[in-house]
Amino acid sequence: MRRLLENLSSIFWFLMDVFWSCGWDGLAISMIVPTVYSTMLMFKHTQLRILNLLVCTATNSWVLMNVCWMVPDVFDGAWTPYVFMLRWVFLVTALLSMVAISCGDVSKLRNIKRFRS
Repeated sequence: MRRLLENLSSIFWFLMDVFWSCGWDGLAISMIVPTVYSTMLMFKHTQLRILNLLVCTATNSWVLMNVCWMVPDVFDGAWTPYVFMLRWVFLVTALLSMVAISCGDVSKLRNIKRFRS
């Protein structure tokens, strides 16, 4: 189920960005609910291990940060001060989650080492 939710949230997120990029603001705004809902549901279907929860937190932070970037653009700067603060909160949360993930399971970073030259 988690795999399905990951795929659905990626598709919803992609569609939200495509609609926003094409200037179809109504469709972009309508994709906020399924995108956020599907990423939030990943928490329910994730094993209760800290690394899995941190991955879900990072994903949710990136999605919510994207929404906070899109909403003022669509509504011509409305809610800008609030969204600006939320964007930084989500960015810090995502970065802290990724740092914690990399510190928790170093074996995942071994694959990156081979790309260094």
